[in-house]
Amino acid sequence: MSKRIPLLEEVLKYQKEKNLILSMPGNKSGIGFLRDDIGKEFVNNMGFLDITEVDPLDNLHCPEGIIKEAQDLLAKTYGSKKAYFVVNGSTAGNLASIFDAFNEGYEESEFMKIFKEYNVEKVIYGHLHGLGRFKAKTGIINEIEYIMTSCDFIDFNPVRIL
Repeated sequence: MSKRIPLLEEVLKYQKEKNLILSMPGNKSGIGFLRDDIGKEFVNNMGFLDITEVDPLDNLHCPEGIIKEAQDLLAKTYGSKKAYFVVNGSTAGNLASIFDAFNEGYEESEFMKIFKEYNVEKVIYGHLHGLGRFKAKTGIINEIEYIMTSCDFIDFNPVRIL
C-alpha cells in the first residue's frame, strides 16, 4: 500500500506558497472566515485548505493529475475499478449539467433534445474552469448557438451575447 497522500501533500504545499487567490471559493481559501470566532475555529481546523481548480492542484471535475492519482489510490485500496471524490456546491451541479449536455462528440444529448423541444435558440453558460473548459462547446450545433463565458476560457475578454 502506498504511503503517499498526493492530494493532501500538494494542497499543503500550495497553501504554504501564500498565493493570491482569485478563483473560487468566495472565502478565498479561508481568509473570509477570519471575521468571527467560529470562522477562526473552522480555519484553524480546515479552512485554509479550501482551494479549487488552480495549478498544480488539478480539477476535481476533470482529474488528470494529482486528484486522479489520489482517486486511483483510493480505488486500489478498496479493490474497486474506479473511485471518485464528490463535493456539493454550485460547481458540481453546473458541471454535471454542462457535461451531460455535451458528450465527447457533437452527438445530440438529452439536454440538447430538450433545448430543441422548447425552441431554445441560444445557450449561455460559464463556471467551467481548469482542464474542464477544454470540453466546452461553442458555436452553432444543431441550430442552437452555444456560448461559453468562463473568464479563463474567453481570456478575460467580454463576449457579446445578445
